[in-house]
Amino acid sequence: MEEIRVQGYVIEKEEAVEGLIGIAAPVKDYSRKVVAALGIAFPVGQRDLNQGWDNKIDAVKKTCDLMSSDLGYLKI
Repeated sequence: MEEIRVQGYVIEKEEAVEGLIGIAAPVKDYSRKVVAALGIAFPVGQRDLNQGWDNKIDAVKKTCDLMSSDLGYLKI
């Protein structure tokens, strides 16, 4: 959990499901509570898996930020 608080996301490698690598980030509401999470998963054997991690992470975080904003969360 500390890793998520510091980075704003987490990458897990086959921890939840064997054969999958996932990226997830929290969704917060107006009270600043985490009310959901959004994640994406990739098969471990995917050809281009090692490319574009920054883009994948940014896409998850930006989507979570938009969802959080829709729920009234304000970054202060």
